[in-house]
Amino acid sequence: MFAFKLSYLLEKAHSMVEFTDYRDLYAKYETLTKNSFDYAVVEKEPSIQVVRYSGSWKDVGTWNMMAEVMADDIKGKAVMDETCENTQIVSELNI
Repeated sequence: MFAFKLSYLLEKAHSMVEFTDYRDLYAKYETLTKNSFDYAVVEKEPSIQVVRYSGSWKDVGTWNMMAEVMADDIKGKAVMDETCENTQIVSELNI
């Protein structure tokens, strides 16, 4: 898990690609070199602080893992009927 100020991330982005604003950066996204944040930024950072975390951790990087850790099958406003099986809903819409 990484924590940093937005200004830090923008500074790193500007060092890798020239852009004027978010729309310009977004327009150039497909042309950027495919590289992980760990390799492109973290491994080259001269000043990093690490904080020990004593809680439990589960990497929810896949939909299957997300479904496994969801306490309820529905997050947000949604309706499922009895025909729904092995289904989880995450709705951020207020409808």
